[in-house]
Amino acid sequence: MRCCGNVRFEDEHGQLVDYDPSLVKIEDTESKNGNDLTEYAYENKVGDSKQYMPRNLSENTPLLMEKEDKEMSISMTEETLKELDLLHEEIEVEREVIENAYQEEIKAKVDAAYESKNEGSKVLYTSASSGIKESIILNKIPKSNVFTYRINLKGMYPVRNEETGCIVFFDEETNEMTGWIPNPFMNDAGQESYSESIQMEIKEEEEEEKESFGRPEKASEEVMPEAKEESPTESAEAAEGTGVQPSEEAEEPENAVASDNEKPREENEEASDTYILTLTVDESYLKAEKRQL
Repeated sequence: MRCCGNVRFEDEHGQLVDYDPSLVKIEDTESKNGNDLTEYAYENKVGDSKQYMPRNLSENTPLLMEKEDKEMSISMTEETLKELDLLHEEIEVEREVIENAYQEEIKAKVDAAYESKNEGSKVLYTSASSGIKESIILNKIPKSNVFTYRINLKGMYPVRNEETGCIVFFDEETNEMTGWIPNPFMNDAGQESYSESIQMEIKEEEEEEKESFGRPEKASEEVMPEAKEESPTESAEAAEGTGVQPSEEAEEPENAVASDNEKPREENEEASDTYILTLTVDESYLKAEKRQL
């Protein structure tokens, strides 16, 4: 979901302003919600939500997204980062052709790229007006067909739509839908092997597994995947949109609509703020011999 929803938003002065998802260097030491940005390098230029990209990839420096009082931080787990040789890799900002508010194609710095030193893998986080899209690029068959992420939420909770498989987020107080993670997909470099054979699951993290990962420290007293996978014989695209897509301004994709199987949290149901997201890729797809580079 690269571009969807409105092209402008109303700022605090009541003026309509064009979205500009271009990544610019962070100058402040705190985010709008008071999170510490010491280990963060870039943010989206203009929007009604903020997206902060870490200087280096790790569980302790997740992607951070804020909109009003809602927050989401997400990172691959250390195990997955190590398997992809991406742990502690440094950010590089890349340009990509996007469509601006006037339906003009422009080349803008919207991709936060992290590439392994052996060039075996690369991950792109693309800044958009309504969230972040993750793209994983593999130049060889990965050691595992399972990719795991740690997600920290503030003011929201997730529910998996059992009919479509996408993840939908709801407001903790009103139970209204606030965003979603659409279904991931894969394709090879020849764009001839499209597949949605990826299972997406999310569950609360067990209490004994919780550590000081995820949400950045508050700077005050209170602390708070299209993925392209390429191998010598293949490349695949998986996990488009592994970032919350704010539903207030963005048009809902068909597979994000709440179903009868999605049960909003009961008033007295206890909330967790840490979750594990798991993407399981069809192993036979990854190991298929006929792929176009």
